[in-house]
Amino acid sequence: MVPIRTRPPSLRTAVAPHAAGGGDTVHVVRETSGGYETASASDCETSDVALGHARPMVKVVIKRHQQLRSEGPVFRRTAQAKRPQPRAPSLLGSPDLEHAAAPSPSPSPSPSLSPSPSPSPSPSPRICDAPVTAHGTRASWIQQAVFYDGLVVAAVPPVAGQPSRTVALDDAFASGRGGHWLDGMAKQQRAFNEKKSVAYARNRNFFEAVSLQARPVAFLPEGKAYGFALESDMDAHTDAGVRVELRETPYTAVCEPVQLQGSLRQQRACVSELALLAAAAERGLAPALLGAFVTRGPSDTGRRNGGAAAAAGAARAVRLLVVASELSTFSLDDMLRSYVLAHTDPERLYLSAVLCDALPLVFDQLKMLSTPHGNRGLLKLNCTPESVLFCPKLAEVDAGWKLQGVGHRPVSTDYVDGMPRLSDFHPLFCASVDDGAYFPEAAHLAHCLLLVCYGRAVHGPDASRLLWRPLLAAGDPAGFVAAARAVHAQQARANVFFASCAAELCREAGTPGKGRLRPALDEFVHGMRVAAEHGIVADADADADADAGARLLPIPNHWGSVFPQLVELVLCAAPGSVSTQICYEDALPAYSGQSRNVLLEMAATKTTRRAQALPR
Repeated sequence: MVPIRTRPPSLRTAVAPHAAGGGDTVHVVRETSGGYETASASDCETSDVALGHARPMVKVVIKRHQQLRSEGPVFRRTAQAKRPQPRAPSLLGSPDLEHAAAPSPSPSPSPSLSPSPSPSPSPSPRICDAPVTAHGTRASWIQQAVFYDGLVVAAVPPVAGQPSRTVALDDAFASGRGGHWLDGMAKQQRAFNEKKSVAYARNRNFFEAVSLQARPVAFLPEGKAYGFALESDMDAHTDAGVRVELRETPYTAVCEPVQLQGSLRQQRACVSELALLAAAAERGLAPALLGAFVTRGPSDTGRRNGGAAAAAGAARAVRLLVVASELSTFSLDDMLRSYVLAHTDPERLYLSAVLCDALPLVFDQLKMLSTPHGNRGLLKLNCTPESVLFCPKLAEVDAGWKLQGVGHRPVSTDYVDGMPRLSDFHPLFCASVDDGAYFPEAAHLAHCLLLVCYGRAVHGPDASRLLWRPLLAAGDPAGFVAAARAVHAQQARANVFFASCAAELCREAGTPGKGRLRPALDEFVHGMRVAAEHGIVADADADADADAGARLLPIPNHWGSVFPQLVELVLCAAPGSVSTQICYEDALPAYSGQSRNVLLEMAATKTTRRAQALPR
């Protein structure tokens, strides 16, 4: 098993060198007697207490863990706590900057003589008008917004009957500048759960703040900032909380899986990742992207360049890539780790039953990932368990939220149930190809095999056996068996598809970045060619039991481990340190034929017998 997680520094320490106090100029909207003007943030600093940022008293009754899975807890909406009465803006603009109002009029003897309040300024976000079929056009739009204009970009799925969109937040308001987000993270450090912070070996640090039962995250903008009709249109994505990813010197750091050379190639990689992430967020594949931006120096954040200065500034190296998305408190990696490390049979049976609910939803996401969108298709080679996040799904019930989803821990400030979403769209491991050359069944087969490989490498054979269960289940609910047979029937098409994807990724990396990438891609293409030639599952047998599910074929001995170099590269593991032998005849888990309810009954029976055996 491969240890790949450590504890990162505190959020304040991580963002302090890049926040406004380090020399950036941040502008906010301030109200004056003559209307509204743009002022420096340092001119309007006010304490959180004076602004009424006190923690709201929200009483929530947490039900027992088993009840949450069937009923779902109901939470009070934090909308009122997030929208206090109008007040003066804070250091970097509190959330009410998006809907600031004029001061209350002074008393007058007659209402007719009262001065009318000034109209509230409304954000005007720049909406991406690039067609969804043009990846290059979307990337160019994001490059202009982020690297030339210094704005914050976001992408959200359809909300309240309004279409999905990728937007650049209005820079006339604090939320449109990265300094507002960095300073808000530093000031609200206590809102982030430090014991859940994770630093992966691949230069990715994650911080999460749960606001369902606690103080709302004040620096998140409201619905109108994203171009929606109402301020509350984004509440379903922001009321649960936020997850922040920080990457120091992305793609050029020594700890990156593939290290790129030069700021221009680094910028291109950042733009490609944001474009892929925005497209996935619009489809509901990835978590909603609440805000993403870069910092490239003391004077970048909050300042607009123009003309030749912009062209020169665009080539500057990226110091920090910040991606704020909707909340996720656990991943498939966490669920598999809990299952593998379970000490008792009842606990393992219970976690197995939870994974019976979660894994079909995960493979449904992989099927959607393998479906072309517009005239583009995507092959994602880093389908790791940790890249499968579970984001809370909040359904509106009266004046509150009903939490929907799956989970393996009781709902608390540390864990919140959710639905699976995909993350980590690394451009050197994600090939976007034209629809004419795309092979959906081959892509789905590769995604499923890769997920099993990464699970086997990190968590051992118990995890890989568990992942095989929904893939080989009766009725083929994951679509894996049909995809394997389609690839076996169209070997030439599959070989051309994988070879073209590998060639595109090598072009993206450039000559210096091909060190370990090219051999890993060659090995992946060869492995898929062997899988297409020999097949993965047995042919359908008319005499076989319909409830038995599909059967794995013995893999030829010369294949051995499946994609070991690619797995080692993505996980930043030492050569020869992982095992990816996933295909063997006893791959099915011991409880493969049991349903979720049967597993729960078995867990309850073993728990009862164990309690009766204890001395009184």
